[in-house]
Amino acid sequence: MIVVARANPREYLADRGRKPTQVCNGATNNAMAAPKTQLAFTLLVIFATGSLAEKLEDNAMFQSCLQGGCTELSLESAYLSGTIPTTIGLMTDLVTLTLYNNVLNGSLPAEIGNLTNLETLNLHHNYLSGEIPRTIGQMTALKNMFLYVNKFEGQIPTEIGMLQEMISLFISTTKLTGTIPTEFGNMQKLVQFSLHNNQLTGTIPSELGQLCNSYNDCPIKAFYLSVNRLTGTVPAELDGVKDATKWSFCNNSFNQDKVMELMDDGVLEEEECTNVATTSGASPISLTTGLFVSAVASLLALSA
Repeated sequence: MIVVARANPREYLADRGRKPTQVCNGATNNAMAAPKTQLAFTLLVIFATGSLAEKLEDNAMFQSCLQGGCTELSLESAYLSGTIPTTIGLMTDLVTLTLYNNVLNGSLPAEIGNLTNLETLNLHHNYLSGEIPRTIGQMTALKNMFLYVNKFEGQIPTEIGMLQEMISLFISTTKLTGTIPTEFGNMQKLVQFSLHNNQLTGTIPSELGQLCNSYNDCPIKAFYLSVNRLTGTVPAELDGVKDATKWSFCNNSFNQDKVMELMDDGVLEEEECTNVATTSGASPISLTTGLFVSAVASLLALSA
């Protein structure tokens, strides 16, 4: 792995016509005693392949991050393999953790819950498996969580409902089972929400209607529950989401009367219902450019 430390890596990249997409903010050993707002250097990860655990273990600058001081760790699209080490939980000053579009496997360690300052957790397009740890409910500063296109199994932890600062929550195209937690209704700042393409069962909890009741009218702009095994009907409490830019309940086992009513109201379009099974149906609005591989390729990779 080649790491370049510079005081202003964005300026360094601008001189070379490159975009600073892979940045890890950290401090030298001499700066560790300084306030976090006065970190001396920014690490620019130019190239990183192989085991993530080995990279964190072998690199002195990353080792200093384990002692605190780093606010951002970004290693996306870096061909990293292996598991996410439990020592990630020592980077307690992290605000952003970005490891998407790698080939990471194994479970998400429970120690991730120690990152109580984290605001963005971006792990999409990997091969992470097992259950989502309940300790994730400790990350109360979390605003954006992208776990889609992985192999997570088991039920959705109810503790996610404790994350009341959440704005974007995407856990689509995994293997989650069980029901949608009623506690999700507590996340009243949600703007984008997707559980698309899982194996969820049961009914949609009426508590989700709380997402449009008390915070800034209805902030929801994207709401996806399509391609699951949900039954019953769409609760009347969700009628307040009619201003959502994207909303899909298609390819479930609902009472179709409510779905047809939403189509008549212009909330759902027939084309969306027809095509949702063959598209990702889960791309965060305004965050799609440069972040994703195609949904078809991802589904093929997961089924391989």
